[in-house]
Amino acid sequence: MAAAPEHFHKLKYQGAVDADGHVLEDPALWDRYIEAKYKPDAVRIRQDDRGEEHLEIGGKFSKIFYGPRLAGLSGMGSTREQPWQNLRGYGAHAPFGAMNPQ
Repeated sequence: MAAAPEHFHKLKYQGAVDADGHVLEDPALWDRYIEAKYKPDAVRIRQDDRGEEHLEIGGKFSKIFYGPRLAGLSGMGSTREQPWQNLRGYGAHAPFGAMNPQ
């Protein structure tokens, strides 16, 4: 999912924390931890019949966050000039630290 540890930038000082870092939720977070009575309205990442990922909110697909736009949420470190339209998969382009605290 995220870059391999040997390919990411490390901070200069051991124990330092990037105060501007971003954290991405695991796609199954809400299904796994939300109380049963709230599950029907939980936020999820779902695939449609064509296999395209969508953000689902309250049982309905988002009209904004799907496909490359959803994948772009995990494109930290990318610039505006980089082609976000070609991104595939939520979390696939996330920096290692965005999903792994180690």
